[in-house]
Amino acid sequence: MPDKLAGKLAVITGSGGDLGAAQAQLLARRGAHVIVQDLREDKCDVVTNAIESEGGSAQAMIGDITDLSWYRAALESLETDMGSIDILINNAGISGQAAPFEDVDENFFDRMIAVHVKASYFGAQAVVPGMKRRKYGKIVNTGSAFAIKGSPSASHYTTAKGALHGLTKALALELAPWHICVNAVAPSLIETNMTINSVGKLFIESFAKSVPMGNLASPIDVATVVAFLVSPDSDFITGQIIATGGGDVIS
Repeated sequence: MPDKLAGKLAVITGSGGDLGAAQAQLLARRGAHVIVQDLREDKCDVVTNAIESEGGSAQAMIGDITDLSWYRAALESLETDMGSIDILINNAGISGQAAPFEDVDENFFDRMIAVHVKASYFGAQAVVPGMKRRKYGKIVNTGSAFAIKGSPSASHYTTAKGALHGLTKALALELAPWHICVNAVAPSLIETNMTINSVGKLFIESFAKSVPMGNLASPIDVATVVAFLVSPDSDFITGQIIATGGGDVIS
């Protein structure tokens, strides 16, 4: 399994955070050269250093993916310098901060859409031509269990993630003739720094008791599903939204 992704170039947005960092480290362990993208240079350094300390290969891409002119140029430069982008993981995200519907203003809503939907849409648009030429590619979007079942005080967040689920299915159908697989993972609550800052430890502990399997997923639980979806083992799987929350979306 260590060489499942040997020779593959993978871009993971938001991989300075806990969820993306776990994905970056696991893909690197399986042989991919990982582009660690994040706004925060210090976080990128931590992840790239961790990968390199294990003998993996990684480099940082520091910038704001909602700055589409910068983001497109960065992806184009990457392909010029390093060759084809085989894997794009649209993982970057921001918290909804448990905001009631009436309290969500236009700026907050627009930022939610810009990070989760617009950057994912146009990031994919930038890498798909190369994937089409090679008739191969893997795109994985980080959706949310809350876009499957709904969530109070998170209408703006679930709206954005729901749009990302729709994009996943639309692109999967459109790109299937070129053997480009597009899927999504849909995590539930995960005890990351972003989640703790958004809803607090007490809510997380209470929520964990409602999960059928009795506990929350960890970042590595999600990362292993992502690693499967970008590997050759999933070459005939596309258009799927895979919940990774211990059964919390079972109805």
